[in-house]
Amino acid sequence: MAIEYQKGNSVLHRLDARTKLFMFIAVTVAAIVIADPILLCLLFFSVYFLGTRAIDRNMLNKNLRVLVVIFLTFSMFQIIFFTPKDAHFLFYLIPGTRLVPVTIEGIVRGVAVFFRFFSVVLAVHLMLYTTPPVELALTVTERGRDRKSTRLNSSHGKL
Repeated sequence: MAIEYQKGNSVLHRLDARTKLFMFIAVTVAAIVIADPILLCLLFFSVYFLGTRAIDRNMLNKNLRVLVVIFLTFSMFQIIFFTPKDAHFLFYLIPGTRLVPVTIEGIVRGVAVFFRFFSVVLAVHLMLYTTPPVELALTVTERGRDRKSTRLNSSHGKL
């Protein structure tokens, strides 16, 4: 599951590395703040749609497919262990016992966790697929800012 820069000419490829880093942070914050699974699903599919415009869909799906099992496991833990006080009971996971109750709230939270993790991971995938590693490294260092300002000054005839 190698995530390597993929050359391209999409809108995402043409964005500045700082903008893509900001977009990744924005998606992450949105995924943390949003609790509604429907809104998280919309967030995921919005990021996925943007990704399919920049990267080959088969390659993107291949790398994300590996993560489905991990995220489903996280979701199952939410379904099994999240039982609020006034939860709407559905059934017990172990029939004939009162062990491991499954509730509507647990399922809703499990779906939300699934899309929350997937949105964040997809956003970081897209940032890495569409940004050369050198540009990403320069973005988070002081040299990146110096290089950008030098380039701007030299294009205006000032040095």
